[in-house]
Amino acid sequence: MIEFGIGVLDKQFQGIGRSTMLVEGVSGCGKAVLSYHLINKTLERGDPCVVVTSARSPEDVKKDLEYYGMKSSPITWIETGGETLKGENVVQASIGELYTISDAIKKQIAANPGKQVTFVIDVISSAMMSSNVQQVYKFYTGITQELKKNNAVGYVLMELQMHDPKDIAAMEHVSDTVLEFIVQKEEAGMKRGFMIKKEGGRPVPDKVFNFKLTEKGLEITE
Repeated sequence: MIEFGIGVLDKQFQGIGRSTMLVEGVSGCGKAVLSYHLINKTLERGDPCVVVTSARSPEDVKKDLEYYGMKSSPITWIETGGETLKGENVVQASIGELYTISDAIKKQIAANPGKQVTFVIDVISSAMMSSNVQQVYKFYTGITQELKKNNAVGYVLMELQMHDPKDIAAMEHVSDTVLEFIVQKEEAGMKRGFMIKKEGGRPVPDKVFNFKLTEKGLEITE
């Protein structure tokens, strides 16, 4: 199941089990903080959580989780950015060899039989900048199929304004759910929100949620 521990969102996604959620937005828009809510709720349930990183280190993510008062362990980390990290909960892969990430994800699913594993995947934009887009599309399609087959959940972050709209649309097409974060500058300040573009494999009328960033994470309203 997809649970964030945020009432209005959990109600919205109630009944959606295995799923790949593509979450789009510019850097700093709030999509990473929403992933922290997902991580926290997964750990509260006692389910396995795997974070696949490229630009950000596990230590940076842990510090953010702890800043917001959220659980930061136990998490398995798949590190792909070339930084050699040690620890029994760290798996090395390479953003330049996408099959190593796919293999690492499959191994984490196999290591948790009968459990719903939640994956937070923050490598797609980095991969699209360093690899052929068709290779990345094939990689992403394979991930979505693997997660569905094994009743797993994927929260996949993607930067907007960095990629061709056609490439973004292709990624959206194979995703079960698509959220787009929006930041608008108004006279009173910055207005932040996100809209659901696709849910449970079906396009939906644009539904917008507003939010503000607090010391406990995102405070979301319809």
